[in-house]
Amino acid sequence: MSEADHTPARTDHPDEGPRPSQLGVIATDRPCASCGFNLHGQVIEREPHYRLVVARCPECGTVAALQEYPSLGRWARRWSMLLAAAWVVVLLLLTLPTAGLIGGPAASSMRGIAYAAGTRIALAQNEWLRAPEGVLARETYKARVDAGEINPARPEDPGDAVPGLAYIVDPSWAEPSIPLTVNPWRDVSARWLESRGAGTILDQSGGLGALIDTATVWSWTGQLFAAFGVGAFWAVALAGVRLWVRLLIVAIPATIGLIITATGVNSPYGIASVDPASALVQPFAVGMRMVLPFSMTIGALLASVGIVAGSLLGRPLARCVIRWALPARLAAPFGGLWSVDGKALPSPRR
Repeated sequence: MSEADHTPARTDHPDEGPRPSQLGVIATDRPCASCGFNLHGQVIEREPHYRLVVARCPECGTVAALQEYPSLGRWARRWSMLLAAAWVVVLLLLTLPTAGLIGGPAASSMRGIAYAAGTRIALAQNEWLRAPEGVLARETYKARVDAGEINPARPEDPGDAVPGLAYIVDPSWAEPSIPLTVNPWRDVSARWLESRGAGTILDQSGGLGALIDTATVWSWTGQLFAAFGVGAFWAVALAGVRLWVRLLIVAIPATIGLIITATGVNSPYGIASVDPASALVQPFAVGMRMVLPFSMTIGALLASVGIVAGSLLGRPLARCVIRWALPARLAAPFGGLWSVDGKALPSPRR
């Protein structure tokens, strides 16, 4: 019996004629075909005339015919344990995409802000190169290269003889008539950036708020929806687990995803690791390090809000989809989504 917990059968009374023999009770969620009442816990009987296994709805009295299966013996318990272990393994494997769904959008939004920050830094250096001091340094650099005093492949510090000459790190900058290109991945002078200050450059261009564009907002929106989907999935997958325990379980891979994203920006380039003896630094890497605390704070906040909202609304949304897509009789296999919250199975549509 797949739907019954067997109890000793009751024999017919000799003086009252044949009576239904009780076989057990329905141990699964099963809606009544007439009124939709959940028949869980109702007595299973063998009808005396046709010897069929039936159960009767206590609300409307409709008889529900039940299918009788041969006993699986001791293998039933073995298969159930194997399926339970397989389900646990699947849930453990699904923690990997959970971390990716939380960390991926956070990395995307951080790259967008860092790109804007790196562009601001590159623009600031180009403005300096166009200023009188920068033009003088470029012209002097070109003259000393032409005289063989400087090797263009290795920028060198001439001291105080020509202010700003140490900031020339690209031979193409030497000719003032050549247009300067702005690229956050194009190296700039580390000494120039250290003397100006990356934070000062960003403050003068409007601060971090000015770096947020439409693409970044869409990345944050995607992160919020991804976190909501993660919370909704685990609300259904771990339906029998309490809310705070489920949130704790989901928080572990989500936190790992954010940590991997944060550590991934730790490159050898950046204002925090500038050596005074070095010559080059990448504006994009500097921007990544500068926006890391701000971006990670926003990412953690959006992930928390999305996961909590998905955990609270996941099962109600799943029930709405099932009610809309399936008739009441076919919704019985998903009855756990109703019974776990103490709700009745959906009734047939009138």
